[in-house]
Amino acid sequence: MYYSQPKPFLKKLGIFALFSSIIVLVQIGIILIQGDPLCLNQGCEIVEQLNKVPPLYFNLAGFVFFLIIFLGVRMTKRGSTPARALVLVLLTAGMGAEAVLVSFQHLIARTFCSYCLIICAFVVLLNVLAGWRQALRGLVIFCAVGAAFFSLEFRTSAEQTLSYQDGILATRLGTQTEPQIHLFFSSTCSHCENIIQLLAPQKSLTVAFHPIDSVEAVDVPGIEKSATYSIAANRNFLASLGINEVPVLLLKEKDQYTVLKGKHTIQQQIDKLITPQQEEESRGKQDISPTSSMNTDPGMSNDGCSVEEDCEDWTNLIPSRSAP
Repeated sequence: MYYSQPKPFLKKLGIFALFSSIIVLVQIGIILIQGDPLCLNQGCEIVEQLNKVPPLYFNLAGFVFFLIIFLGVRMTKRGSTPARALVLVLLTAGMGAEAVLVSFQHLIARTFCSYCLIICAFVVLLNVLAGWRQALRGLVIFCAVGAAFFSLEFRTSAEQTLSYQDGILATRLGTQTEPQIHLFFSSTCSHCENIIQLLAPQKSLTVAFHPIDSVEAVDVPGIEKSATYSIAANRNFLASLGINEVPVLLLKEKDQYTVLKGKHTIQQQIDKLITPQQEEESRGKQDISPTSSMNTDPGMSNDGCSVEEDCEDWTNLIPSRSAP
């Protein structure tokens, strides 16, 4: 019995499979205690909403997968040919499954789950530890499945015709019909919250709110909530413009469209839209000085939040809808 690597690598393969199963087991415990999996970015929540299988069952499957590999390696070291074949088959299948999951996150969810990528790295490393032949076999399967995935169109005809209008969570009708203001925001972005607070008292402005994640409500007086809204429509709209940060403001006036991104640039535009008296009252409430309003900063670190990750250490500034 042999792997394509010397026996020390076989021992490392078993140890790392056991380590991987322990990591997944810890995640299962977190889900049972907290109700939600531990993740380092917002991508986990988005991927979870698009997944029909609950995270608990996914992790249970992962735990069994790594545990069987660990036990199979132990039996292989004792000379079991069927155990060796089973381990190699599982490792190859794991690469195929990870190719599907990674492709799905890139093409459908348009974001990556950090925990999922860690598990993917575990599977890749296990294939490498099983020897160069198995690593090559796994790479071929991964590339083949990924290529097949990327060659398909997964959006339905209805999804292809979605516009930014389909992403409106709520609208506040103002005394002025134009310009129409469309704000794209995240529930965990403090810069977005600042813009919402700035717009809230400006009753003359008509504002539509477009969240890029699940949001239950927006704390703005006089808003009318839409019956349904599409997060995908908002994300697709920003992606079509090559924008990967929020807040983003879309101004529509007659047939003219203007897109602004970044807190300071948007503040400056809002200042131009409101009357001098309203501007003074708004600045007094929000403590926004003329200097800060005019100070445009192209950087994302203090002017906006990434579409793919949370701001402010996961602080939920706007009530979010619990995942189904």
